[in-house]
Amino acid sequence: VLYGVFLFMGLSSLPPVQFWNRILLFIQQPSKYPSTPYTAYMKQARIHMYTVMQIFFFGLVFLVQNMEAIAIVFPMMTFLC
Repeated sequence: VLYGVFLFMGLSSLPPVQFWNRILLFIQQPSKYPSTPYTAYMKQARIHMYTVMQIFFFGLVFLVQNMEAIAIVFPMMTFLC
């Protein structure tokens, strides 16, 4: 039951998150983009490039976190950066 509650809480908190909104821009027509500061002043290609970079680094952090051989070093890597 708790998994369902946490899933509901996570999904209901997605709409105001800018990262999620930029992911949704991949499947929207440019004429239907919402009026936000980053869509008004940035080119579409630049927004998508930034979002792809964020997805890549999120996946990289997730991969490092789940690999037992290097997961112990992960806090030190973030400390050094």
